[in-house]
Amino acid sequence: MIYRFIILCAILIFSFSIPARAEVQAIEHLLISGKLNLDISSLGSHRENCIRVIATNLSNEALFTRIEPGRILVSNDINVQDIIVTQEMIIALAPKDEVTKQAFGFCCQNQNSGPSEGTNFKLGKMSSYGLLDIAKYLNKHRELNGDVQQHAIWVMSDCSPISSISQYDEESQELVRMISDNLGVKAPWYITEHRLSADQLFSKKVDRIRGKMDFKVSEYDKIKVIVMDQNNRVIKIILSPTVYGPGNYQLPLDLFVNFWESGDYNVVFQGEKGDVIGSYDFTI
Repeated sequence: MIYRFIILCAILIFSFSIPARAEVQAIEHLLISGKLNLDISSLGSHRENCIRVIATNLSNEALFTRIEPGRILVSNDINVQDIIVTQEMIIALAPKDEVTKQAFGFCCQNQNSGPSEGTNFKLGKMSSYGLLDIAKYLNKHRELNGDVQQHAIWVMSDCSPISSISQYDEESQELVRMISDNLGVKAPWYITEHRLSADQLFSKKVDRIRGKMDFKVSEYDKIKVIVMDQNNRVIKIILSPTVYGPGNYQLPLDLFVNFWESGDYNVVFQGEKGDVIGSYDFTI
């Protein structure tokens, strides 16, 4: 035990005393060379500390490597979601040493089921483009809510709507802005809550939509707020004609839309004379 401790300390000291390029050995190289073995299995969850990694040093030399944020862990069961690692895992091993760690990551195939305890995985390739960008972002912003992180991954991996990311606070709002910029689209003003199915962790069917709508009234008027579909049919009255004086206002929106048809909708603010003073579009 003392010998192992001394070796690991030496590895860490050495890693900080040499150029960054030589600090960490590439994990693929160690696996191919036969120096390292990884036994990767599920702990029974689909997110956060959900994967057990048993790393075994098969060589007579100390090893220092890592599993990078953005690395895909591929499920041996094609019906079970793969996992993307979002927090860097450092692996330091003395000769012939073994260590057990938990990998932090999230499912990245929402059309498949979540892994059960004991499901086996293998080390896959690094992700690319937007998915890699979001993994690196989450590695630096570990304080984000787990549900927020999971839906952010699904936006990039499965084209889930950005509105599925709950904007709890400024940090999650910044994440939504980052993803929107990455995809070159406008950040949604609303949040969608999606239906869960028996064999999936996520579906694109929207059950609820929530948001806040700002509007301005320039003179005393009776304001009516309605929801219209893409065929300009009135679907719901949000606010019956109500008198507002000049000023800036905010109206919350909270709609259960589980029986609505999928498509584009528009929330329209109308004055007493029928003038449109504002509108907010959304998609379900």
